Amino acid sequence: DLSSTAVFKQRCLVDASAMRARARSGVPPPPVFFYTGNEGPIEEFAASAGLLDELAPRFGALVAFCEHRYYGKSMPYGPGRSGSFARNKVGKLSVEQALADFAMLLPGLKARYGLPPSAPTIAFGGSYGGMLSAWARAKY
Repeated sequence: DLSSTAVFKQRCLVDASAMRARARSGVPPPPVFFYTGNEGPIEEFAASAGLLDELAPRFGALVAFCEHRYYGKSMPYGPGRSGSFARNKVGKLSVEQALADFAMLLPGLKARYGLPPSAPTIAFGGSYGGMLSAWARAKY
């Protein structure tokens, strides 16, 4: 239902330590390294994404791992078959909805950490999450 204004809590694990270490006047805003979560709890992907841990200090990046709807604890209608996985609600589990979720998260994330809307965003992901990153780039 495109007219719905319902919201849900979507988890995002954020590491601002490299960004804070870079903060000084006269330099362009740091990038956001945005991991597009895929089919599982976001902690599992954050624990195995060593590349972002290596790159973030070099670029002074804000790192965000955002969970995909319907996985982990990011359940739009609550857990189980009577919640998010009810027959009349599982249709919201789609690539289009996931991309829209990520696009909606970014402006608030940037604002929360004092970054301008123009701060560059680089999407990362693996497997299905990698495809989401590519599709996000193409769409947004």
